[in-house]
Amino acid sequence: FRATLNMLEHLASIIGPWIDIIEGNMPKHTCTLSMTDSTTSQGWLRKSNFMENSSESKEMTAAKLKISRDHALRLMKFKIRDYSQWFPGNENDLADSLSRDFHLSNIELTNLYFNSIPNQTPHGLVISH
Repeated sequence: FRATLNMLEHLASIIGPWIDIIEGNMPKHTCTLSMTDSTTSQGWLRKSNFMENSSESKEMTAAKLKISRDHALRLMKFKIRDYSQWFPGNENDLADSLSRDFHLSNIELTNLYFNSIPNQTPHGLVISH
């Protein structure tokens, strides 16, 4: 199956905390904030049950269920609380650019972010392959 934009947004919301867990940056009893401009992803972060419906494949429903449950189990294992929050898309230029501006090199992207949207650019951002 082909992942929908909502599925990709959902994965992006989960990957950040997962990397922090792997790298040991989230001690037990931490609260993580998953911010997204996708209301769908924000809602999916709060649930771990998905009903099959006629508008999507069984594979998509199974993937959403697996991803969400694994995320919840990972957070429970490490005693981490997840809080999801939606914010307007026009405040998400950096993430949108990373998923759309493939025509720019990593150096061009980094310079663009530091010069155009410094308030959305993490200090020390390095983009690598």
